[in-house]
Amino acid sequence: MSELILRITTHVREDGGCWNWTGALQSCGATPVMRWEKKTTAVRRLILVERGPVPRNKMLATYTCGNPLCVHPAHTAWALRKTVQLRTKQERGHLSKATRNKKIADKARQNGKLTLELAEQVREAEGNQRAIAARFGVSQATVSSIKLGKTWRAYEANPFAGLGAR
Repeated sequence: MSELILRITTHVREDGGCWNWTGALQSCGATPVMRWEKKTTAVRRLILVERGPVPRNKMLATYTCGNPLCVHPAHTAWALRKTVQLRTKQERGHLSKATRNKKIADKARQNGKLTLELAEQVREAEGNQRAIAARFGVSQATVSSIKLGKTWRAYEANPFAGLGAR
């Protein structure tokens, strides 16, 4: 197995035949990315470049299994930009970009990241942050953000109460 594939497998969770990416996502929340040779690059592109030459026409590295978080080498292929755009549009249906990104982010959290229930347990946990981080398999910075209320906020009441339409 190549060095790249070995490194990729440290950031995946196998789900059936797919390798669901648990590492970093592009800012839009849809494309798995990682640092490789001092650059942040799409994981599927790295896999395809290692497999063979890049096609001359402007093709994108994409998934073939229908799972946007999958980075399994057997599920990656080159596709024309127009083809990817049409497929994406069909997959989204009537969903807005924000809704789609939220769904992808939620799926990423289920595939090895925190859930709301775990975040609540982290917030209530006693002890130092490093010990809590080790217990829940997250970074100390994540524990700090949760405890300070920067992420995974717990809302006691509806923040929109009293803002009824006039």
